[in-house]
Amino acid sequence: MNTTLAASIAIGVALVWSVIATLIFPGFVAINQLRDSLWRRYLDKVYPDYLATDPNDRAGADRLISYAERIIDRQINKARGILPFNSIVIAAFGFERGEIDEGLTVLNNVDVRFMLVLAMALLALSSLLCLGLMLVRFGPLASYAVFSTEIHSTIHVVWQRSVVLEVAVICSIVALLIGALMIGLIEL
Repeated sequence: MNTTLAASIAIGVALVWSVIATLIFPGFVAINQLRDSLWRRYLDKVYPDYLATDPNDRAGADRLISYAERIIDRQINKARGILPFNSIVIAAFGFERGEIDEGLTVLNNVDVRFMLVLAMALLALSSLLCLGLMLVRFGPLASYAVFSTEIHSTIHVVWQRSVVLEVAVICSIVALLIGALMIGLIEL
């Protein structure tokens, strides 16, 4: 096996795994069903029925928006956990890459240093995806006109961020496996 093939396999695994993971995410129909179910749970009405003058509807809609925003906060906290993990692993791989003996850089036609750099690049990509989740997203102002459009937009933001977070985690896992395998080859 040569370095190009090993790198292609690693990137292919990350891509295929990411595609499979995102395919099992609910589609727009299922997301809309989720929105409808949450609407019924919090407002006890069919989506988008809402009476702005009814204090119960306002309270239910506020609780629903708060629930969706807490999900977004949990996603951001997960991303905040991935960032230091990636940083520590990048530093460890960089240190290990610098400590490799010149005679051990190519094992079984695989350039171990290059593969560690590839792993660090995947970790950097994961970190970039996580940092992207930190960006503030308000969406169109018209979506805040009524609660029904606000919850619709917020649920879709939750879905989009879930996909990005899933891909970021997969990149980190694949990078960790590549790095661990390369370091294991050196140490054997």
